[in-house]
Amino acid sequence: IFGFLLPNHRLHRRQMQMIAQVPQFIDQMLRSLSTGRSLESAIRFAADEAAPPLRYVTDRVIRAADLGADMVENLSEAAKLHHVRELNLIALAMRISNNHGSSPRDMLESIVKMIRQQELARRELSAMTGETRVSAWTLGLTPILIAAYIMVMNPDYLNILIQDPTGRTTMMIALALQASGAGILWRMLRSV
Repeated sequence: IFGFLLPNHRLHRRQMQMIAQVPQFIDQMLRSLSTGRSLESAIRFAADEAAPPLRYVTDRVIRAADLGADMVENLSEAAKLHHVRELNLIALAMRISNNHGSSPRDMLESIVKMIRQQELARRELSAMTGETRVSAWTLGLTPILIAAYIMVMNPDYLNILIQDPTGRTTMMIALALQASGAGILWRMLRSV
């Protein structure tokens, strides 16, 4: 379980860190654009100022662009690889600017505003659903803690339960129900 959950948790935390860094990254780009730099030069400047983990992603995109690859395509691929759709929005703004010659400033400002509103909504939702998460954890851990308490207080109880065929069947059914309940509660927590 930990072999799957720990890397998954770290990946999710890294994605959240990158998403939190994107508004600052775009603000740096907007400052560079206001000084008269090109869009690609603004991205290079913002990438130099970015902090990890976003810096690692943008450095790879810039390195690939230096080797002759298309920066917009590399940014789109990096967004898909790291599951950060906000980077894909930056790539879309670049693509529109390159194809139609429009200024990307308005689009980038809208992207920053949208990301900040999403973060605010995410925090409000987390605050409003905190009671649900605590209830789910309580309901999930209570049977396990009661079983541990009974085994510590009366170790013979478990031996009687295991030796009896009906007890083994009851124990297997209880473990299956506990596992399915934990799975349902986990899904509920993930959906919140």
